[in-house]
Amino acid sequence: MFQARLLASYRQAVAAVDLDGRIVFWNLHAEKLFGWKASEALGAAATDLFATPSLMDTIQSNLTLFGNGETWLGDLPLRQRGGMVAGIRLSLSMVETGQRTIIGITCVSSRFGEHNQLVEANRLLAEASALLAEAVDIETPLTTLAQLAIPQLADWCAVHLLQPDGSVLQVALAPADIAREKPAGEWLLHQLPLDDVDGLPAVLRRGAPKLVNHIDQHSRAAAGEIRSYMIVPLITPPKTLGAITFIAVESDRQFDENALALAENLVSHISIYLEKANLYRESQRLNAVLEQRVDERTAELLSTVERLQESEAMIKTQFRIGSQLNSTLDLNAILDMLAMEAIALVNGESGFAGLRTEAGMTVEKYFTAGKAIPFRHVWPAGQGVPGWVLEHRIPYGTADAGSDPRIDHSLRINAGIRTDICTPIIDSAGEVLGFFDIRNKQGAEGFSIRDQEMLLALAPAASIAIQKALSYRKRQETVARLEESERRLQALAANLELAREEERTQIARELHDQLGQALTAMKFDLAWLSDRLGKKTRFSPVKRFRLQNGWMP
Repeated sequence: MFQARLLASYRQAVAAVDLDGRIVFWNLHAEKLFGWKASEALGAAATDLFATPSLMDTIQSNLTLFGNGETWLGDLPLRQRGGMVAGIRLSLSMVETGQRTIIGITCVSSRFGEHNQLVEANRLLAEASALLAEAVDIETPLTTLAQLAIPQLADWCAVHLLQPDGSVLQVALAPADIAREKPAGEWLLHQLPLDDVDGLPAVLRRGAPKLVNHIDQHSRAAAGEIRSYMIVPLITPPKTLGAITFIAVESDRQFDENALALAENLVSHISIYLEKANLYRESQRLNAVLEQRVDERTAELLSTVERLQESEAMIKTQFRIGSQLNSTLDLNAILDMLAMEAIALVNGESGFAGLRTEAGMTVEKYFTAGKAIPFRHVWPAGQGVPGWVLEHRIPYGTADAGSDPRIDHSLRINAGIRTDICTPIIDSAGEVLGFFDIRNKQGAEGFSIRDQEMLLALAPAASIAIQKALSYRKRQETVARLEESERRLQALAANLELAREEERTQIARELHDQLGQALTAMKFDLAWLSDRLGKKTRFSPVKRFRLQNGWMP
């Protein structure tokens, strides 16, 4: 009893708790320091009044120390009736009183002062800064900070963030299980985000904190035994990210302007780190976008290089094939080379090349396994795949030749055909000059667009070679006709000259005969006249000779 009176008169705040955590002693200075009367404190659980989890953990962890008669001295956070938590220099020791063992708690500092409040605030901010220093996301540190605020600053803590669509999403809550408590959980989940006067919408709209320390007894908050709460906006200029709500419930904590100032200071620190996290996430996003663009650009460049390499290879192939095709003017040799080169170009098994004739698309040979097989066939316009190509003047391909209605399966070359691609050869006037038909793509299900493009690229060289060969053939035919005409003309001229000579001979013969006959007749006439005249006139021998030969006398 004497010790109790002595402790009661002690000028430092002294309290004692039993091993069950019940307050068994509370002196006058403890009343002044913590705010609870002895009549309220005695018999109450220490954790319901001034004791924080840190104090109770320290007591439990040092029971052996106390049992050895030693004293623990240090700083621990304790709670004031108004809700403020601050570090206090404490002396803890064990006292045996009859059958009871109690822990004596002596506050070395005499009262909560502004210095202690500042120290506690700085400690809380230091812990927050340490948690946020390495933070690169938002939700995880916010959850940790909500837990950090309990119980030093509030009994409950909730963090809400604005979403892109304007809605509010709760991302952190401490303690986590309070959402299951009714009606407090209903107020927190449904009332607070919708209260346009004292709830989140008002704070987010104005960007200013809200302190509510007078709860309407008929409200859902009062039904949840909520005594007061503070809502502080999370602002990273120029936008508001969300808000943190600090809530006092069953304890005697009552928020005031000092508590609000500490909360604002804490939230301002959080905002800085959130902005850092946002900048980090934005930089990560930009880096990801940049990497994606680099990857896409690299892929495009690789694709371009690949296409250029393919184009280079195709140009070389075209040049080689063009050189081969132009090395001869033999049309049949050109068609043979064209068929074999086209088969090799698209990795086909077999194929053929042909010309357009008056009857249609005509082929003379079929190539398979590098061997030429005689095969003459004509596809009229519109019949079969070559006839379709003749009619439409565009390539035709099928990956299911077995069921393609344009494939004439009665032809022996179509036995076992799986895939087919037929490409027209167009002349300079846009007319179909010929075609090549390649079958059964090796190592693939069917011919690709790339195969079609390569065959189309081969077609112009084939067209030039075929047109040259056709021109040469026509020239040769023309030369042959001219030579035949010349030969016939020479023969005709010789015949004509012979006929003329014979005619001249005949005419000369006829003239000679006629002249001879005339002279003979004249001779007879002259002879007759001479006889007649000789009887009457005598001529000299010379004159008589002249008269006999029809000469003038």
